[in-house]
Amino acid sequence: MLPFSPRWARAYLELVEGMLLNGDYGEASDLCEQVLDSFPTFAPAAVGLLQAGALMGNSTLAERGARRAWQLRDSLSVRDREFVAVFLDLSPEYPQPSTHSQFVETSEALITSYLSEATAATAVGDVEGAVRAYLRYLSLLSHRTDLDPALMSDIDRARTELARPNERQ
Repeated sequence: MLPFSPRWARAYLELVEGMLLNGDYGEASDLCEQVLDSFPTFAPAAVGLLQAGALMGNSTLAERGARRAWQLRDSLSVRDREFVAVFLDLSPEYPQPSTHSQFVETSEALITSYLSEATAATAVGDVEGAVRAYLRYLSLLSHRTDLDPALMSDIDRARTELARPNERQ
């Protein structure tokens, strides 16, 4: 049971996503840490901390968010669990081990699915869905260095696409 309303949780998520979209990664990470200090079982704050850390290039902060999110994985959606598992280099079949090639394949598939999801959301004017997917895409892409170089070159395209929904508002 959350110690606050679902409406509060929704407002929090929108605020963090807005901060991340605007490049206010430090502010977003500070807010996520404050929320986790007050509500240590609020898993979306841990995922937000992971994203803010990854997007600002602070691997220590991103790892802290990822580890907290993984501790709270039972309260995450399947998609969020996949996101955190890939970030932490865990097997898609965790706790079963996987080979490095299986892991890279799973990572690339998840990253590609976020880009497709963001592109589709942008096409239908779903600004919220596009922002969420692009932020996940950029977070994972900035963390993974062993992926297909073609995926790595997509980061500029993603940043360009990410700016478009913001221009429509």
